Amino acid sequence: MPPDIEMCSDSDCPSRVKCYRFAAKPSENQSYMDFDRRTWDDRCESYVESISKSQVRRLDAQTRKP
Repeated sequence: MPPDIEMCSDSDCPSRVKCYRFAAKPSENQSYMDFDRRTWDDRCESYVESISKSQVRRLDAQTRKP
């Protein structure tokens, strides 16, 4: 089921692979938001713990920087 939330577009966030707002599979008409995360923080106030460990592993593999 597609998420009914605004998803995160912060690809530099250290917690992105554990956050549902970043890791969820987007819907066809998904809305995104650049949440206010201070550069030195490891996550923003809108962080939502991811619900699936396999989802975290899959996203981690896809977003690794070379």
